[in-house]
Amino acid sequence: SQGVKVLFVPREEEMEEFTFQQTQAVRDAGIGAEIFLGNVKKQKQFKYVEDKNIAYLVEVGGNEKESGKFRLRNTKTRETQNDLTLKQIIELLSAS
Repeated sequence: SQGVKVLFVPREEEMEEFTFQQTQAVRDAGIGAEIFLGNVKKQKQFKYVEDKNIAYLVEVGGNEKESGKFRLRNTKTRETQNDLTLKQIIELLSAS
């Protein structure tokens, strides 16, 4: 097991169910994924990914739900890839 590769973070409480669905789809593709619940500061999120050695972070809000496009952030390099579909994220994570 490679452990958790990506952390999904809902920006608002009303996005939690949608975010869980995205997290589950990534898990179903065989990629370790977690959801980070609770309204906490970004600094805590980054400390969590550092402590757990999680390589990627995806924040989920209303724009992402509406467009179906997400921003994938590499937690090590802080490099960001914008406007990715969940399918593209799964392909990228499967390859890395």
